[in-house]
Amino acid sequence: MRTRREPLRVVADDLSGAAEAAGVLCRYGYPATVALEPGHVFDRATVLDLHVRNSGPSAAIQIHDGLHREHVDYVKIDSQLRGPVRLLVQAASEYSVVVFAPALPHLQRTVHRGKLLIDGAPLRVSSTSAWKTESGTAPHRLVDVVPPFLPARHFSVAAVRSGEFARELSTGQRGEVFIPDTHSDGDMRAIANAITATPHVVTPVGSAGLLEAIVANAERPQLRYKPNAGTARKVVLVLGSLEPVVASQRAALKVDSTTVVVRSDLEEASLTALIADALQRPPRVIVVMTEASSGPHDVSVAQRIGQATAAAVRHDSQVAMALIGGETARQTLQSAGDNLLEVVGEVHPGAVLSITASGRRVVTRPGSFGAVDSLHQIITTLLGDAPRDRQEEGTQ
Repeated sequence: MRTRREPLRVVADDLSGAAEAAGVLCRYGYPATVALEPGHVFDRATVLDLHVRNSGPSAAIQIHDGLHREHVDYVKIDSQLRGPVRLLVQAASEYSVVVFAPALPHLQRTVHRGKLLIDGAPLRVSSTSAWKTESGTAPHRLVDVVPPFLPARHFSVAAVRSGEFARELSTGQRGEVFIPDTHSDGDMRAIANAITATPHVVTPVGSAGLLEAIVANAERPQLRYKPNAGTARKVVLVLGSLEPVVASQRAALKVDSTTVVVRSDLEEASLTALIADALQRPPRVIVVMTEASSGPHDVSVAQRIGQATAAAVRHDSQVAMALIGGETARQTLQSAGDNLLEVVGEVHPGAVLSITASGRRVVTRPGSFGAVDSLHQIITTLLGDAPRDRQEEGTQ
């Protein structure tokens, strides 16, 4: 990680990950802006959403442009290795040593013997793996997503804890990829200490867990941001993720709400009309969700939902939005013309509260994050005075 005094610059592969990273920076005293497009220069920390999680063949060009336009201090990837991780590692390796550490111990996502585990089970066979909604197969080992022409070095957790990893990293060469095992937050701190102590440039490629460990070490004032969403008139909660945990979180949302189901045969104009109509009537929460389905996630559905939601709320900035899933969040905000988010805090880790240029309050969150009451926390934060009585729904 660079030791220069320029504002921190982070890139992420999708919007919810970018906001998650910005939330971590904000938590540790770095006011942060999330940018949906490159080219913005700020005197504060910036997290650029590369928008490459599902971008296919164009990902390589977008990644190269995003990483090499100016200095990058951190590359934020999915903690379950979805998206073009290989391309991101390759781009980061062109100018520095790379530390590849996707673990997120507080969510029981660890690395053991070079394999990513979820709750102790390998990513490929875990019952809670997000790869169930992907078209491909989860990688077996971390080295499998490192380009074969790059020298990759694996380090056991014993090497991380003994200081061997730090010693070897201090003599690393540009293009080398260091892959440390990570069992705990303490291991993550040891990896962060090794990165910050290394005399040459190191680019970390990892989850928000490693980013947090790095910025927690920095000599910065511990500015604590308390989310304050004021009193939004309404909240549109868009469930754009098919993660299994979202269904249980939805069931635990103990506020009155109206549900708009996005059927496969529902055109965008009709969906916009349904959301707009719900905004004119009680209750104060409108849940927009897709029909249950199996198999890979259809990105075009996120686009349709995003455009319809943006059209329905465009003329009322007092309608807040809670956007679950990175692709859905990106499509919604971009359709609304909101390419910059000023991050003001976290509802909980991963659920990030931001304000758009028009003053709209927005919470973004990856699909797989949060306890069972996550959506309830998000909604009550945005409304401020949301009733906590039994939920009553009307399905349209």
